[in-house]
Amino acid sequence: MNVVLDGKRIRDDLARLGDKLKVPADQVYVPKPEDVLYTIGGQWKQRYIVRKDDELYISPVHYNADSDRFENYHEADWDKRPWLKNCGGCHAPGLDLEAKTFTEPGVGC
Repeated sequence: MNVVLDGKRIRDDLARLGDKLKVPADQVYVPKPEDVLYTIGGQWKQRYIVRKDDELYISPVHYNADSDRFENYHEADWDKRPWLKNCGGCHAPGLDLEAKTFTEPGVGC
C-alpha cells in the first residue's frame, strides 16, 4: 500500500466526517510527508509517527485502506499521547523508554 499524504485530500476526507470529529476538520494537524518519521500499520490502516517537542506521536490522521479515505485518530488529544509510552511497550520491539529508542517501529496486534 503506497498512500500519498495530500493535505487537501486529507482535509476533504476529514470534512466528510462532520460531527464525528472532536476538532473542526480545518484545525486538525495534518502532517506533511517530510514530518513523517515512520509509517506503521499493515494491510488495513497506515498510521504516521511524527516528532513534536522531542517526543514521538501518532499523527491525528490515518489512512483506512478499506474505505480508501483518511480518518481521524485521537485528533483532540494526539499530542498528549506519546507513542512510545502508550503503544511502544507492545508494538515497538527493543523499547527503552529512558533512552527513547527501539529496534523496530512497529509490530501488529
